[in-house]
Amino acid sequence: MRLIGIFLALSFLGQELFGQALRPSKTQLFKIFKSSINQDSKRSGNLRSDSWLIPNKDSSFYTSDTLYLYDVSNYLNRAEVHNYYIQTKNCCDFVALVFYRKTAFAHVEQNICAARAKVVTNKDFYTIAIVEENNQTIMRILQHNQLIYTFNVIAFDEVSLLKEGRATKRLKLVREKM
Repeated sequence: MRLIGIFLALSFLGQELFGQALRPSKTQLFKIFKSSINQDSKRSGNLRSDSWLIPNKDSSFYTSDTLYLYDVSNYLNRAEVHNYYIQTKNCCDFVALVFYRKTAFAHVEQNICAARAKVVTNKDFYTIAIVEENNQTIMRILQHNQLIYTFNVIAFDEVSLLKEGRATKRLKLVREKM
């Protein structure tokens, strides 16, 4: 019994020491999104400042079961994430989620190699609802109160980029079939 206790203690300590990915709670997710807000409202005209980038090679945002969201609320991180994907994955297409409230964002499609972004319209604004069910954190994406996507939030971690010593936060989502 004592051996089991020591094993469990070392397991939890190991996760903290080695920075393994942990599933964020509902409260933590709202704090994460709130910290990435760079504007006061969707009318502030600052929708070009990205909050989170999702690589969209071959329309993977719409088709892939697993999505990785990269925190680029810091301008230097945005440039590093762009460079990382251009150089290692030959990817120029991204979907940016630009949060203007902790529960609301604009969806912007970008091609960074051609330096162009889709014009944001009323159709590009979404809200999120986050719930904890069956020991899972579920994120629901809604548009005009209609459910569009449902994701299971799997992990929140930090990943290294190309430049030594540079890293960004990453959120891993798994799409639920509707």
